[in-house]
Amino acid sequence: LSAYGKMLASLTKSNIPAFRLTGPAARLLLLEYHLDPLEVKSTGPRNALLKCKCRRKYVRQFQFFTDVLQYIASHKLSKVPADRGPSAAVQPEVKFSKRLSRSFTDMPIVQLMKEAADQYSHSKHTIPHSYETADVDVTTLINLVQQGDDNDRVDFAPSIFSFVIRACLLALKKVPEVNVLASGDDVFTSPSVNIGINVISNDLFKMVVIRDANLMSAHEINLKRKVELEEKVHSGTLIDDDCQHPTFSIINLADMHVTKCAEVLLPPQCALLSYGEVYQTVSDENVRCYRVRATLSYNNAVIRDEAALEWLNSFGNFLQHPILLI
Repeated sequence: LSAYGKMLASLTKSNIPAFRLTGPAARLLLLEYHLDPLEVKSTGPRNALLKCKCRRKYVRQFQFFTDVLQYIASHKLSKVPADRGPSAAVQPEVKFSKRLSRSFTDMPIVQLMKEAADQYSHSKHTIPHSYETADVDVTTLINLVQQGDDNDRVDFAPSIFSFVIRACLLALKKVPEVNVLASGDDVFTSPSVNIGINVISNDLFKMVVIRDANLMSAHEINLKRKVELEEKVHSGTLIDDDCQHPTFSIINLADMHVTKCAEVLLPPQCALLSYGEVYQTVSDENVRCYRVRATLSYNNAVIRDEAALEWLNSFGNFLQHPILLI
């Protein structure tokens, strides 16, 4: 309650009626001077207590009868200072523990990395990108790869990446419209398939090219990738011919524990595939299965959406039936 309300509430214990009409200006004066409203004679209508009361006595003159103001003047009262409450105690200074100093090392930007970043930025803003994504069931493929790890006599490459490359090659053969290159206004189909793949070395991506990959089996692709190209990357003996002019690229993000990603095209390529880490889930039949998310990035000014979707469906079908890839 307010101070005035508490004052009226205390009067309810006596025989004097506590309720009384009081004007807003009079109520403010009562609070400022700490006055009991029942000690001031009221002259307002319906016995209301006012700041002052004016009654006409003559035609051109007025005689003023005051309520609260007259009481204050007659008793020579002064305002009571406002109660500021207890003084706030001096708060002790709070000392915070100092954070351990951290040292940062600025990594120099290699000119080659800067040029690549500029190329990707320019490509993203000039080439109309579209994306198609599919979650492919690779349970049979996982079992086949594990079988190959346990039995060295099996004549196929025990690598998921090699099977992904092989599935891309067969899908490109089935839908050749995706295996195209664009240079300015010229668009042409490549007679061969040169697959660009990424190799991680010292936490950096390096792209290498498997030339004429459409003429290789999954086992030959695995040997070319692991024995020849990856060893060249780690030993630093790559030549320009090992890195240039891919017609279709595959980005493997599984080694970086990335599940999904959409890549940016680099001309003259018009399409590339990125796939992530294999994850476990439950199939529609409530059976545990393994899946991988694959995303096709393509230039929709050159490749029709229907062709891109057909290619991705073919790729998924080949990967679900790895016996077709051997």
